Amino acid sequence: MTLNKFLLTLLLQGVIVTYAQVNIVGYAPQFKSKNFSIWKEEDFISKKRRIVQDTIVNDKGIFKFKLPPGPIEKYFIGMDDIYGYLYVQDGATYKIEFISDNPQNLSYNLKEEIELNFYDLDSNDINSRSLDLRLGLIIHYQNFILRKITRRKSCGKYHWLNSKS
Repeated sequence: MTLNKFLLTLLLQGVIVTYAQVNIVGYAPQFKSKNFSIWKEEDFISKKRRIVQDTIVNDKGIFKFKLPPGPIEKYFIGMDDIYGYLYVQDGATYKIEFISDNPQNLSYNLKEEIELNFYDLDSNDINSRSLDLRLGLIIHYQNFILRKITRRKSCGKYHWLNSKS
């Protein structure tokens, strides 16, 4: 009887660990047959990297990572000078686009951090909440500027809009 309980416990732990695993599927059409990595920064000042996994982008532009369960952490995805980041939480599946193949992105300066495009992102996911917060701050700032412009128009003052300094 105890052997059955032990085997059942072992089986359930395997199922829970598999369920909590994080899956990342990405699309990077410009980087076919290139090496992609996912890493954490051990030190944010020196930007020292600890590579978690490497993969090669296939000929369709798709790359995949599977991460073990753990706490919510910031991970970086990409190559040496071209990367984006996301926060990873247990049991999530992330579908991301790493720079689209739109003509406007072909002239993009690729030597810096880029913003990843998420698809089918759960509204309770940490990345969704982060994006919602940024959008809220942008809208708040735009409304603040519009109120300033409207107030200045009503006073007949355009000095900061038309100034030459």
